[in-house]
Amino acid sequence: MLKITVLVDNTVVKPMGLKGEHGLSILIEKDGKKILFDARQSNILIENAIKLGMDLDFDTVVISHGHHDHTGGLKKVLEKYKHEGFYT
Repeated sequence: MLKITVLVDNTVVKPMGLKGEHGLSILIEKDGKKILFDARQSNILIENAIKLGMDLDFDTVVISHGHHDHTGGLKKVLEKYKHEGFYT
């Protein structure tokens, strides 16, 4: 089964206490694997994942393009979760 969770986008779901900002971050889950697609501007994706009760123990990161609103949060995510193999 394919599961797609929008961690952060331009809209805010206030009843859930989630935050939004310009850009995008999605967690894709399939066959026991997790792909983080884009990483937003800041650590808001980490805050939202925690509020959603989600584990960001992802296997792969896919960045759609090099703009800050899609890459800015990646360093914070890697620092928090210390994923081996993603450091340059």
